[in-house]
Amino acid sequence: MSESQSITTLHLQPDNPCNCTITLDGRTVYEVVTTHEPKTVTTLRNAAGTVVGSFEWRDVRSDIVTFGEDGATMASSDWLKKSWMPFVDGLSFKAKESGKSFKWKKTAKGMQLFAKESSSQPIVRFRRATRVINKSTNEQEPVPAELLMDGQASGMMDEVVLSFIVLEKDRRAIDEPAQRQGGFLGATQGMAYSSALGS
Repeated sequence: MSESQSITTLHLQPDNPCNCTITLDGRTVYEVVTTHEPKTVTTLRNAAGTVVGSFEWRDVRSDIVTFGEDGATMASSDWLKKSWMPFVDGLSFKAKESGKSFKWKKTAKGMQLFAKESSSQPIVRFRRATRVINKSTNEQEPVPAELLMDGQASGMMDEVVLSFIVLEKDRRAIDEPAQRQGGFLGATQGMAYSSALGS
């Protein structure tokens, strides 16, 4: 992702992919809400309140993803294809309109999305929330979590955001100790990593 490109920056507040408000230039573009009764379901809605997609958490098998309010439903592992070992070579999906393939990779810098034809430069980068020192006040100030997208990614923003929250939810479930998740994992603390990636 070149700094000279036009970059769209989405902010996630709080830094919780399953329960957050996603904004662009101070405007709400998505709301992510997870409910736990009768089943645990995470729903992504746009600014108009329209359901972009949702996924039902499952303990052993793949999560079940639904596109739109009552659209196509499939196992997340059928949408986000994994290599022979999870995240060794990323997880791929095909964009609905263009049919082009894209791959999410877990890197030292966080989750990144690459176009199949260009594996060297990510089209999406995720940055966790952090704090920086304000040189004027010498106090720490919060910097919200960010999804940075180039023009290609922003043109399919719904798919990018939905796939990101499915994968980031499971990345944190395996990479971060359950006891430090607080309300993030909720009723499904300790859920196996395979729930979204497939068994």
